[in-house]
Amino acid sequence: MKPRDWRFLIWPEYVVQTGGREVRLSRKRGEILTILLMRPGRYCPPNEMIELIYPDPDREPDWAYGALKVHIFRMRQAFREAGIETDLRGHWYRGYSCTGFAVRHNGAGHGQGRNPALAD
Repeated sequence: MKPRDWRFLIWPEYVVQTGGREVRLSRKRGEILTILLMRPGRYCPPNEMIELIYPDPDREPDWAYGALKVHIFRMRQAFREAGIETDLRGHWYRGYSCTGFAVRHNGAGHGQGRNPALAD
């Protein structure tokens, strides 16, 4: 995947665009993707990611690790439904990584345009 083939917009909302398709992300999912894209090719451990998403330990939910896994799953699902291929990877102890996106050319995905699947 070439970095110039896609865009990740963070203001006023989180949006991934590639090949005329886009996926809008909720705030938390946008924060997660921002963290991953700021360290391309490197894994971010779950505990470090949780500290970045919930900087105040007193407000960090007990279920933060489970919520992180759900956010990653829903992002992958939304990209797949929009026909966008991603290298969003997970490793059970190393964490998660992502370096980019591309349009699927094998007919996968349910269409083009916006995908509101990630809106909270």
